[in-house]
Amino acid sequence: MFNLGTVTEKREANLEAFKAKVRNYCRLAGKTQQALAYSLEYPHTFLSHKLNGSGNACLTVADVKGIVKILADWQAINHKSEAIELLQLRNLGCNAFSKEDWATQPLSRLEAGETYN
Repeated sequence: MFNLGTVTEKREANLEAFKAKVRNYCRLAGKTQQALAYSLEYPHTFLSHKLNGSGNACLTVADVKGIVKILADWQAINHKSEAIELLQLRNLGCNAFSKEDWATQPLSRLEAGETYN
């Protein structure tokens, strides 16, 4: 039997994990969420609303892809597996980016190996 509560709980847990990882990667790069918002060309509060799912704002596929590219550009993520993990936390996969995207900077700089952090 399909349990909507379980699906919603998992989605919320994935959003929390995504936010935590994004904040950690920003911190590792010496950047703030405000800097991330600026790089996405968003007001800081708008990105905050999207990350918190408040004010009827939610992360789109384009938002998630933009965040991954910026983190790669900042060298906050250095492995393709880190990018894929972020995509998967938002129910996307490596195919969210085309082969051309993966072959173009900043994504092309990501190492293919696994990470253990």
